[in-house]
Amino acid sequence: MPNNLSFLPLICFAAALLSATPGHAKRWNDTEILIHRSTFEDVFNNEEFTATVITFQHASGWEFGTNFFFIDHVTTENDQYFYGEWYPFFSGKDIAGWTFDGAIADVGLLMGFNAAPDVNSLKYLPGIQVNWNLPGFIFFSTALTGFIDQSEGDIAPKEEDSYMIDIVWNMPFRIAGHSFSFEGHTEYIGKRDLEDGSDKVRAWILAQPQLRWDAGQSLFGEVNRLELGLEYQYFHNKLGTNKTENLLKLLFIWHI
Repeated sequence: MPNNLSFLPLICFAAALLSATPGHAKRWNDTEILIHRSTFEDVFNNEEFTATVITFQHASGWEFGTNFFFIDHVTTENDQYFYGEWYPFFSGKDIAGWTFDGAIADVGLLMGFNAAPDVNSLKYLPGIQVNWNLPGFIFFSTALTGFIDQSEGDIAPKEEDSYMIDIVWNMPFRIAGHSFSFEGHTEYIGKRDLEDGSDKVRAWILAQPQLRWDAGQSLFGEVNRLELGLEYQYFHNKLGTNKTENLLKLLFIWHI
């Protein structure tokens, strides 16, 4: 039975949805459900498996900054499990009234949570995020955070602490009257050892760029409702092993 602490970030995800009270109103929000089915490599058992992944994803802005979280529900032939991440950003511009000129749009504190309840895995990622003013992008941010393992260590091995560098972007564009976006993220997580000293976890790079087409606008005249897209996933040293995974996924995205 997973430890209750592993469910803490998932509980926080739900709480974030309720943050739009009259005193803390959301300025904007976007909630979507993504569905894709792919064949992945089990890098620990040297075998492949096919999984259907349903992702509930939410982003919103409020008076103190922004919220972003997602929860994956992964179903395989023999198993199913959840995985989630939450990143509240506390804006220096919104909270402290800082002003910026030029390329920098905002600087603030980021607090990340990564949780895999089925294996009692919990990571904290405190750090700094910089939002940039870049031509053509509605959002481009970079973050430097810690990668602090608070897992139980009874199922998934507990790791020593490390750090993460993350880049997130969204660039909309139009071709022949159709709306598209190029968006996604790339993360680098530094190498670390297992806490018991039995093995090393390699530094990894995970890149997940997406190309999305606003199919609902083109087919039904309804903007930002139904999107179809492709995601290319490049995972170098997947989960700290010496394996590299390349996947091309077909995405179905429904905005709630």
